[in-house]
Order: sequence, then structure tokens, then C-alpha cells
Amino acid sequence: MRRGATVVLRVAGLFFVMLATLAAGQDSREAVNRETSKPVIRGGIVFKSYCGLFHGEHGDGKARAAKLYGKLNLAIKHRSAEYYETIIRQGGPVVGGSAFMPPRQYELSEEQIGDVVAYITIVGDPVRRGEVVY
Repeated sequence: MRRGATVVLRVAGLFFVMLATLAAGQDSREAVNRETSKPVIRGGIVFKSYCGLFHGEHGDGKARAAKLYGKLNLAIKHRSAEYYETIIRQGGPVVGGSAFMPPRQYELSEEQIGDVVAYITIVGDPVRRGEVVY
């Protein structure tokens, strides 16, 4: 009888381990979906698609097209979210920046602009820069 109880306990324990593993898998999928829906993640994708060729994949100004602009420093600097939104929407000259920075208000949706602002607000901050994945 004692041996039978041990077998039942082992089978029950294995069953609970399997259930816990399945539950953890579901939590992981939800966690991934939650993380990828964040504006910073989406903003990184938009940044790399529209801005990375000029400002560099990491926002450091080291990019293939940066060579075309001579000695201009195309690194993302620490600025306010309002500044970033204005320069993205209306271009560089509006904020006293380079005329080479084009307005993107007709190319990007409202959500994309907000997402890019969320992303570069972190990339441009030397303290928070490590919070984003490149």
C-alpha cells in the first residue's frame, strides 16, 4: 500500500509540473504580446525604417547616409518630447535645425509619430538609453 501511494504522489506531482509549464508558456506569450505592443518597441521599428539610415541604428549619428552631410552631427541629442514631435512633424528648419531634416507629418500616422517620439526620448537620454532594444 505504501508503494502505491508513492506512485500516485509521483504521478500527481508530474501532472502539476506539466500544468505549471503550460501555464508559464501562456504567461510568456501574453508577456511578449504586452511588450511588443509598447510604443517604444513600435517606435524603434519606425525609427529604423525612416531615420536609421541618417541618424544611425543606435541614434549615435554613425550611419551610411551621414557621410553625405559632411560635418553635420546627426546624433540624437537629449531634448524634450515636444521638440522631437515638432521636428518629426515639421522638419529641421522649424526648430532651428538642419534643412536636410524633412517633415514626416504626411508620411507617418499619428500613432507612428507618437511611437517614434517615445523611442527617441529614451535613445536621446544617456541615462535611459539602455532601456531600449536596438
